Amino acid sequence: MARKKADKKSDKKSGAKAKATSTDAAAQADSAARSAQKAAAKAVEAAKAAVAEAARLAKQADKAARAKVRDLERSLDKLRKRGTADGSTSTRAEPADTAPEEATAAARAAAAPQPAAAESAPAVPKKPAAAPKPAAGKPAAAKQPAAPKRSATEASADDLGKKTVAELRAIAKERGLTGYSRMPKAQLVEALRG
Repeated sequence: MARKKADKKSDKKSGAKAKATSTDAAAQADSAARSAQKAAAKAVEAAKAAVAEAARLAKQADKAARAKVRDLERSLDKLRKRGTADGSTSTRAEPADTAPEEATAAARAAAAPQPAAAESAPAVPKKPAAAPKPAAGKPAAAKQPAAPKRSATEASADDLGKKTVAELRAIAKERGLTGYSRMPKAQLVEALRG
């Protein structure tokens, strides 16, 4: 019996130890679960913050894109109005290599009367005269027909050398000469003579 009592005592001690060990394990498991739960909560909060930041950045990018679209639409409307105001339906862009000063000088040169035309007498009528009758009191030189006016495209070789580059370019443009805007004066004169 004594042995039975000793076995019972030892069973009680080992049961108490087992209970203590299981309680410690449960406490450790609870602690680990709590720390895992805290870490998960922190991760969820960080994810929420990242989503909120991404939404804010997306909204900001959307706002900037919409502003850019508005600016582009305004520019397009202005260009359309300019295109219809000019009456031009061509989509080909004009070359920008002609300076505004050259363009205005060429336009002035083309519009200005030629010096030879100002000095010459009035143009000859298109009907040929039947038979010129010399007047008794007037010299014969006055009855000679005047030389017809020369246009800018009919300029002689001597006149071409005296003209400015802008005037030569205007003549070349009238004749449809390609590449005239990049030619120097000597090359323009040669091209216009030929």
